[in-house]
Parts: sequence; structure tokens; C-alpha cells
Amino acid sequence: MGFIQKWNAKIAAGPVGRWFQLEGSGH
Repeated sequence: MGFIQKWNAKIAAGPVGRWFQLEGSGH
């Protein structure tokens, strides 16, 4: 879980994370 959490935090910090969050809540 730690690895995924770290990876998630890295992605979420970037613009891709924003898009992912929008896509996640939209669908």
C-alpha cells in the first residue's frame, strides 16, 4: 500500500492528478 500511496501522491501533485480527480468524480 505504501508504494501506491507514494505513487498516488506524486501523480496527484501534478496536473495529471487534477485531471484524474475530475475524471474520477465525473464518472
